[in-house]
Amino acid sequence: MSREQERNNRQQETRSAEIRDVSKKTRRKKLNDTDADPLYVNPAEVPDGFSVEWKRCKIYGKEDTRSLTNAEKDGWEPAEPKMFPSLVGKNYKGSVIYCGDMEDLVLMIRPKELTEEAIQEERMKAVGQVKTKMEELGLSKQGEFERTRPSVNKSYDRIPVS
Repeated sequence: MSREQERNNRQQETRSAEIRDVSKKTRRKKLNDTDADPLYVNPAEVPDGFSVEWKRCKIYGKEDTRSLTNAEKDGWEPAEPKMFPSLVGKNYKGSVIYCGDMEDLVLMIRPKELTEEAIQEERMKAVGQVKTKMEELGLSKQGEFERTRPSVNKSYDRIPVS
């Protein structure tokens, strides 16, 4: 092998290593990528102290104002597209992030404290419903004696028939 061929081989190996080491690679999105989850939000893009959720904004193409109003009452606000570049791309001009072809979901954000408070409220509501049902079934509450129904004696003795 000549010196020139050896030099070309080394340059090629160096070039291959440089290409593999590039930290920011851009890749073309596959057209029929069925494995991709359209609702996935990269956790690294969510700001510290905040939580995000997809909220319904349309039903059958008509705007669902009730759902959006309830979301706003619970502290949700539409997420800014500049915070989530992986969802919208660099040149997105819209003011909110929609999901799906029908644009029936919108990405919303709120402080984590409000989310934790809502989770606690839901948990307390569920515990209350279970307690109510237990009382309806006649089961004893914590700290009370067991409730027992009067037992009925059953016997299977023959009865003399005349």
